Amino acid sequence: MAQSMMLLASLEDDDDILLLSCMDVDKESSIYHKLGIDELSEEQFRTLFRFKKEDIYALCDALGIPVKIVCKNRTVCTGIEDLIDSIHGHKLENLHQPWLSHAKLDEMVAAVNQCGAPLANCWGFIDGTVRPICRLQSHQQLVFNGHKRVHGLKFQCITTPDGMIAHMFGPIEGRRHDAGLLRESGVEQQMQHHMTKANGEVYSVYGDPAYPLSPYVTPPFEELLYQRIRCVLTKRCHLSEYA
Repeated sequence: MAQSMMLLASLEDDDDILLLSCMDVDKESSIYHKLGIDELSEEQFRTLFRFKKEDIYALCDALGIPVKIVCKNRTVCTGIEDLIDSIHGHKLENLHQPWLSHAKLDEMVAAVNQCGAPLANCWGFIDGTVRPICRLQSHQQLVFNGHKRVHGLKFQCITTPDGMIAHMFGPIEGRRHDAGLLRESGVEQQMQHHMTKANGEVYSVYGDPAYPLSPYVTPPFEELLYQRIRCVLTKRCHLSEYA
């Protein structure tokens, strides 16, 4: 199941997707099942990674990549998995992808509208998440999240209506606000380049009230912003009248 979902995400041609949908899928397997390199056929492997299996193994040998790699966070992966991540990992940091073309974004916007959302240009959803960690022996306040009341690291993710991750940023200190993650990630600058039509119209993502309102990020309760603006203008008018 996991392999089929990854293949669907990597294919652009409708005929290829139709053929893939006819493949036998183990219905009992979880969608979170770890991707097994050896379980993929040569054709599936080439579609996903643009390499032949034998080429990947040869590349690992040529680069001297060890069989097992222990990451900084103590997780363990194979050398091949680390190599594939180094080749394709950038796709989670860059919105300039074929599957995020304006034509594809229009399909995502239509899918969101079909679910009853009033937004006319929403193609995805942005949110921050806290992943708990052990309490540090020193400087623990840097990673303490007061909202969740845990020590942790924060990540920011943009997901599309089909469940794919379009952008990932992190980790960053758990004490940071979602608005800070948005600024540090620079994803709004990317959206200015890739999510703006020739006529000036833009595609936006929907986020919770923690995110500031902008052409590319739409939080809820927009009327509260207008209320604040009216209060400020009213106060200024009163001050001008007294002056």
